[in-house]
Amino acid sequence: MSILNWKYFITLESDLNNISRYVEICEENYSTYSIEFARLILASCSEIDVVAKMLCKRINSKRKCGNINDYRNIITKDEPDFHKFEIFIKSNNEIIKPWEEWKYKNPGWWQKYNDIKHERNINFKEANLKNALYSISGLFAIILCLDIHEYYSLKLKPLPKLLDLKPKYAVDIFETTPGKIPYLKYGS
Repeated sequence: MSILNWKYFITLESDLNNISRYVEICEENYSTYSIEFARLILASCSEIDVVAKMLCKRINSKRKCGNINDYRNIITKDEPDFHKFEIFIKSNNEIIKPWEEWKYKNPGWWQKYNDIKHERNINFKEANLKNALYSISGLFAIILCLDIHEYYSLKLKPLPKLLDLKPKYAVDIFETTPGKIPYLKYGS
């Protein structure tokens, strides 16, 4: 991974953390929408496209990977438990699974991203805290799947301020198979 991918994620995560000074990150505020949330959703999902292509190419350089359906097919075939990936929100001790729906279909927040991207005038209320939080967490998960070794060896700096892996992962980190990407033992 390019360090630029990490820096871009950190910038988006930092922006979300700054917004939390005005909109508390909690379920009660998930439907709060704004132009700033729209910007974060559009930017983070666009970056998911970039990083997911990199991950898919690493998994199988010969497979076509041009959209979210291709990413899901390639990544979940290689990482069947990826949908269990849990992200910890430090500010409220909440655990979310941004890719949980990927076991069967694309995540709802990804569809909302496309709705915002293509018809923001109609779907502006979808530019909300929940979709911003899930899209940035989804980006974090994809990046970690690509470069978990660098994260745990503290080579990826600075560290996120708002998001982290579920705390138990610090102990039950990852497994490596020669020729395969490192992966987490996801979820409980």
